[in-house]
Parts: sequence; structure tokens; C-alpha cells
Amino acid sequence: MTCLSGAKTMESILASRLSSDLTVTPLEAPSKFCRAMSANFRMDGKQKRWDFVEAMPSVAVALVDTDLDALVVVRQFRAPVYASLCREQGVEAGALPMSMGFTYELCAGLVDKEGMSLEEITSEEIHEECGYRVEPRRIRQLSSHVTSAGTSGVRQTVFVCRAGEADRDGAGGGGLAEDGEAIEVLAVPMGNLEAFLLDDSLPKSAGLQFAGTWLLLNGADQLP
Repeated sequence: MTCLSGAKTMESILASRLSSDLTVTPLEAPSKFCRAMSANFRMDGKQKRWDFVEAMPSVAVALVDTDLDALVVVRQFRAPVYASLCREQGVEAGALPMSMGFTYELCAGLVDKEGMSLEEITSEEIHEECGYRVEPRRIRQLSSHVTSAGTSGVRQTVFVCRAGEADRDGAGGGGLAEDGEAIEVLAVPMGNLEAFLLDDSLPKSAGLQFAGTWLLLNGADQLP
């Protein structure tokens, strides 16, 4: 893989921005991103309760750099992934290397901006996270899927598009530091994509697995 984010690497994020004093506690104040809910219903004449998290839908995009012949992905720290690993291994949060909480994902973002189309939101995320300027008209919807069906049930819409060196913007990419984002941008050569997707040692999002498999089946020449 090739790093496209210059000095914004996982190593630099660990060294200068991310501390290891992470703790996990029950939610003590309302969150603007999610809230715990319960659905009460009857099935087979019996009363049922399903606890879930009310969250926002999202967009994601398989961005292919045709000059590099590579899929552009992002790697960033995900506290829930890290906390789950600690819980699975029976250790306190903070006991494992913080690098274990970094995941490989598609460029993505929440649908939280009123008056913007999904393509416009996706275009904005591409610039903020990956450093490419891609007009919304160049972004094609691929499909959508339900994320975390048992815990949130929200929908993620997946897009595909192509870009190249001419679309790179040195001022963009890496996420918005003021929003607490610290993103490493990587290019996965198309020739290595299948091995990358099947490498279970590299934690990856479901959206990345889906879009990467679509690219393997259809080829980058099917992109708009």
C-alpha cells in the first residue's frame, strides 16, 4: 500500500495525537450522534423488547485513483473497535496497543447536513478525508445496505467514482482536526486488492469488503 497523506500516518497519529489513557464508561450525557432506545412489540402472542441504538445514516465511496490503478482507503482509530478487542481479550481498556484500534475503511461520513444531496455529502467527504476534489455529478450510486442490523439498523449508501492526480488537492485530506479526525489515506493497488480483502489480520469495515468485492467482480473500467 502507498500512503497518500504525507506525514499523516498511523505512526504519527499514535506519537503525537492519540494518548493511551482510554477508558470505557456508561453514557452519562445525551449524545448528538446516537441514543439508546427500546422497541416493544408482540410476536407469537408474546411481548418482546429489542434494545437498540438510534443513529444516523451514512454514505461511503469506493474511490479509485486511475493514475495509481488503486483503491483509495482510509485508516483511522475507532474507539468501539478497540474497546471490543479489550473486552474480547479480557483486559482493561488501555491495556492493548492503541494501534489495534485502527481500521481500514472506505471514505465515509454521516448524513447530517440538511439541504445537501447524498452525492454532495460524499463529494465533501472525499475532499476532507482523502484530498481529492470530485464533483457530485461524477459520483455514481452503487447500492445500499443496513449496518449493524441488530443494534442500529441504519442504512449506508455506497457510491463509486474515479479520480486521478489532477484531482488531488494538497490542502485536503486527513480529516478535520477540529472535529477530532485523524485519518491516514492509503492506496491499495488493484492487483493486490483480493489479497488485501482476504487478509483477516487487517481489520476492515463491511462497506469496504462489499465495495472491494464489487470492484473485483466488475473491474474499475465499469466506473463512471
